[in-house]
Amino acid sequence: QATLHATRLASVQAMAEAESDRRGLLSELAVLYNNHGAACKKLGDTENAVVMFSQALDVHRRISGGSELDQVPVLINLGAAHMTLGNPVAAESLFVQSYDIRKENLGEDDPKTQSALKWLAKAQQAVKA
Repeated sequence: QATLHATRLASVQAMAEAESDRRGLLSELAVLYNNHGAACKKLGDTENAVVMFSQALDVHRRISGGSELDQVPVLINLGAAHMTLGNPVAAESLFVQSYDIRKENLGEDDPKTQSALKWLAKAQQAVKA
């Protein structure tokens, strides 16, 4: 019985370590996609930047136990790319998400929340124009 228990314990521990490694790799992949998107946008390839930022966001959302706050820079980058492409409606939706996440996790008065609110206001103004 003790041997069976030790074997099961070792198996569960190995699965937990594999899951931890997977989360780490997914997190790194999300950062790489985001960085690639930022480079594309800087080089004027905004359409490809949107693709990269979208992939980064998708990877972030697949990380079990990941923080929603980690998604916010990607949401803002993706929204900014949509603004550059002249699509403020898509940007507004992303900025709403980024603002809501920061407001919920950091509070309304936090400078990062206020920064997200400024992005949202910029998109809302462009939608009205």
